[in-house]
Amino acid sequence: VYKRQDQQDAPRIVKAAENQPAATYPFPYNRKAVEKQVRRIGPYRQVGRVFFRQNGYLYSCSGASVTGGRKNVVYTAGHCLNDGRGNWSSDVVFIPGRKPGKKKNPYGKFAARILWVPSGWEDNRWWAYDLGAFDVKWNKRTKKTLRKAVGALGFAYNLPRVQHFDAFGYPSQGRFKGDVLIQCSSAYAVDDLNAEGPDSLGIGCDMTPGSSGGPWVVALRRRNLLNGINSYSYDEQPGAMYGPYFGEAANKLRCAAGTGNPDATSC
Repeated sequence: VYKRQDQQDAPRIVKAAENQPAATYPFPYNRKAVEKQVRRIGPYRQVGRVFFRQNGYLYSCSGASVTGGRKNVVYTAGHCLNDGRGNWSSDVVFIPGRKPGKKKNPYGKFAARILWVPSGWEDNRWWAYDLGAFDVKWNKRTKKTLRKAVGALGFAYNLPRVQHFDAFGYPSQGRFKGDVLIQCSSAYAVDDLNAEGPDSLGIGCDMTPGSSGGPWVVALRRRNLLNGINSYSYDEQPGAMYGPYFGEAANKLRCAAGTGNPDATSC
C-alpha cells in the first residue's frame, strides 16, 4: 500500500547506526563536481534540488526527473517527503539543473502536486523503503512541463546488486556548497542488513546532507537508468553512501506517482 498526500491540503533524517556494515571500509570511488559544459545536457540537467518544509523547518534534498506514466514524475528519498512518523512535507518544489550564480534555476521551478511514499516508510521508518516520488505541475513562466524542459531518466529495477553506479546529488554541508551538482562513481561495495525488507546497498561516496534522494544511475550516458538513490550514511563511515535496493516496491512507487493509481504495476 502506498500513501499519498495532496499538496493543496498539506500545511532530515539521519539514520542511527543500529546496523553495522559488513564489508571492509573504505570503499573505492571517484568524486567530482559536474563540469559546467555538460550540466546542460541529459542526464545531468534531469537532476535537481528538492526544497520543502517539514515539521516547521525548511530543508533541501536532491531528486531527478524520471519516466513514468502520463505524469511528470520526480524521484527522491522518502524522508524528504515524510518524516517516517506520519508527518508529510509541504511546499515541495523541484528545481532541475540547479546551478550556482545569478541564474540559479535555468529551467524553472516545478511545484509538487501529490506526494507518495511506501507504507513501510510512512508507518514504520523502515530504511529499505526510504523511497519517495511526486508528480509536478507545469511551469507557468516557461509554459513547459518538466519532461519538456529537461527530459527524464529511464528506470531499472530487479537488477543484480553488483553494478557500477554514478550517484548524483546537491550536498550542502561541510565542504559542499549546495548549488553544485556532485557526482560519485563507484562499484557496488556491500549489503547493509535491514530488519525489514530488502537489504540496502552501499557504495563509496562522501556526499553530505542535501544529497538525499539524488539518483544512482546505471549505464550513464548510454541508457541513463535510475537504479537507486542516496538515502543514509554512518558517522563512522564518511566515505560511504547507502540506498534502498530497487525492486518491485521502487517500481510500484514510480507508477503510483506517474498514474495516480496506487495499484499500478506498470507505467
